[in-house]
Amino acid sequence: MSKLDEVIKNINSKFKMDIITKDIDAITFNGIETVPFNSPAHTFLFRGGFKTGSFWQFVGPESSSKTTTAMAIAGCFQKYYKKKWEDRVAYLESLEKPSKNEKQELVKLLDDGYKKVAFVDVERAADSVWASKMGFDMNDCWYVKVEDQTAEEICDIIDALVTSDGICLVIIDSVAAMISEAQRSKSYTEKTYCGIASVITNFTNKIKPLLHKHDCSIIAINQLRDTLSAQFPDTHSPGGHALKHNSDCILSFRKAKPIDENFKEIANKSEYYFGQYYEISVKKNKITKPDRRLTRQAIVFDKGLYPLLDTVNIAIDYGIITKSGAWFTFEDEEGNPRIDSDSNTMKWQGLTGVVKYFESHEKEYSELFDLVDKKVRENS
Repeated sequence: MSKLDEVIKNINSKFKMDIITKDIDAITFNGIETVPFNSPAHTFLFRGGFKTGSFWQFVGPESSSKTTTAMAIAGCFQKYYKKKWEDRVAYLESLEKPSKNEKQELVKLLDDGYKKVAFVDVERAADSVWASKMGFDMNDCWYVKVEDQTAEEICDIIDALVTSDGICLVIIDSVAAMISEAQRSKSYTEKTYCGIASVITNFTNKIKPLLHKHDCSIIAINQLRDTLSAQFPDTHSPGGHALKHNSDCILSFRKAKPIDENFKEIANKSEYYFGQYYEISVKKNKITKPDRRLTRQAIVFDKGLYPLLDTVNIAIDYGIITKSGAWFTFEDEEGNPRIDSDSNTMKWQGLTGVVKYFESHEKEYSELFDLVDKKVRENS
C-alpha cells in the first residue's frame, strides 16, 4: 500500500464514508433523478427535467411568472414523489420472502408517507386556487405562514425541514421579502448595511451540501432592484453573491407579448388579455449542457400554465407540424397528412384550429406531446 492509499484509507475511516473515491457515480449530478416538467418549453432548456437535490433561483421583475412557474414545478414534484413512493411500497408488498431490511423499509415508508413540498410564503401572497390550476395541490403540502419572522428564523425553519428527510422541494417566495434581525431591531432612521446578504450567504453555504444528502431541492424566488451606483440603468437581485454562487441554475423571467382568445400575439397596450407569453432565459446552468439559453412559455389566465400551446409552438418550430401560409399540417414520416381515429385529416387553418383540435383530442395530443418531448430531449 502506497503512502497515498494509506492516507485516503485513514481519511475515509475518520469520516466513516468514502469521502475520497475513484467512483465516478459519486459526482453529485451523475445518475441523479430527474423530475419531468409538464411543459416541453422547460424540458427544452434542460433536456428532460428538474434535477433533484439542486438549488435553483428564479429572478425577474414583478408579474413575470416566477411564482406561477415554481408552483407548476411543485405540482410535478408532488406527482413524481407520490408515484415513486407508491411504486416502492407496491414492490415491497409483492415480495413473498422479504428480507429483514426490506420489512423495515416497508414499515418506515408506510409510517412516513411520501415526501411533500414546503411552500415558504414570505410575501404572504399565495393563492391556492391559482396553484391548483398549475397542478399544485396546496392541501397536500406544508405551508409555512411567515408573519414577523426574521430571515435568520426562516432559514432555521428551512434547514430543519430539509434535514427531516420528509421534504422533496422547498419554495422560498421570496428572498427579497426577507428582513434580517439587524434590520428589524433598528428604527426607520437608522441605516443597516448588507441587508440580508450575510444571512443568505451563511444559509446557502450551509444548506447546499445538505440538499443532495437529504434528496431535497430548493427554488428561491427573487426580485430585481435598481443599481443606484451604476452609470447606466442596471439591476441586481438581493441576497448577495453567495446566492448566485451556490445556485445550480439561475433562470431570468420577463413578460413577452400578450395573446388573445385566438392565441394570436397582440399589442402590450391592448385593453383585454386572454393570456401572456413569458420569456425564460438561463443565466447559470450547472446541471446539463448549457447550450440552450432561451425559451418561451404560455399562460392562459383561466387555465394557468398552458403546456398544450407550448407543445404546438415547439412542434411548429421543429417541423413536426408544418406551416404553409395559414395552413398547419401534422404529417407522418412520409410527409403525408396524418389521419386521426375519426378518419379526419389532421390539417387546420390558423393556429386557433390546431389548438382547439388538440384540446378535444387527448389521444392525438398525447402522440404529438411524445414526439415533441423526444425531440427536445435529443443529445441529453
